Amino acid sequence: MGRYLIALLIGCGLVAMSEWRTDEDIITMTTLLAASFILGFYRPRLFIFSAICVGSVVALVSLFALLTGYQPVYRSGADQVGGSLAGAASMLVLIGATLPAAWLGGLVRPLLHSSEAGRCQLVERN
Repeated sequence: MGRYLIALLIGCGLVAMSEWRTDEDIITMTTLLAASFILGFYRPRLFIFSAICVGSVVALVSLFALLTGYQPVYRSGADQVGGSLAGAASMLVLIGATLPAAWLGGLVRPLLHSSEAGRCQLVERN
């Protein structure tokens, strides 16, 4: 369980860093989906927990910026004034995107293990 928590923290940290450092939504979304997929692959039983944790990072980053006044590097002076609690909460919709990614990661793992078992059986027969 310890390695999973470390992987979860790394995944959430990468998503937070990509949200904080880049203005490109596609980069943040790709990082979000990749982290969810990898965590779902690593621990298929915990795919819902992984998706909720990773999917809520963007909302937490927005909430942090709203509460502290620190803004991402790419925001200009005019952009820094905006933002609301409702805007941060609206980012929770990203959990809906991370659930299928984490679930697919959990589906891929047994497929890979079954193909490895098939290869082992072929080697034993020969």
